[in-house]
Amino acid sequence: MAESPILAETLAWLESGLAATYDGCDHSIFLGSVLALGQGLATQPLLCRTGTFHRLDPDTP
Repeated sequence: MAESPILAETLAWLESGLAATYDGCDHSIFLGSVLALGQGLATQPLLCRTGTFHRLDPDTP
């Protein structure tokens, strides 16, 4: 298995492998199994909304 790059500035990361492929009529459905997971160095989540990235304001309750 090749080693995947891990992005340090994330809350968490996971690496998966292909466990099964299913026929979905006009598409394929891929089922993965988790091979490894861990916590990154980031302390704030990065959100994607309406096609742009946002950070949560730490001063907002």
